[in-house]
Amino acid sequence: MFPGKGKWDVWDFIMYMWGLEVHIFKCRNDNEKANDIISKMDNLWMSPPIIRQREPAQELERRNRFTLSYCSNEDKIERESSEVYANEWRLIALFQLVGYTSTGLFPGLNSEKDSVDRLVEEYIDKLKLVK
Repeated sequence: MFPGKGKWDVWDFIMYMWGLEVHIFKCRNDNEKANDIISKMDNLWMSPPIIRQREPAQELERRNRFTLSYCSNEDKIERESSEVYANEWRLIALFQLVGYTSTGLFPGLNSEKDSVDRLVEEYIDKLKLVK
């Protein structure tokens, strides 16, 4: 079962994992491996399946929507009736906040990097309390 209550595409989670790999490779100063994954991600987003085909300008517009407020899931977290469900949204947000910021492919996230880093730490601290 996928976390959260949204409609998910298997590619969402593949991209999340690749984004986290990029982050890990960059932390290890293995920029060649990080850049290979970034290139794959960029190519997939720029050439999605025929059903969701977009023009390059549309894809760039979509990427610009990824901001701290968009990826934080704060609205979903606040609406949840239990901390368990709120933590699911925090985990999903971490995938985007950490992985997508590390790729450099999302201008809005990169322009808010300090705030992203603070929120990542906050979410990690909350998730550490889960038993």
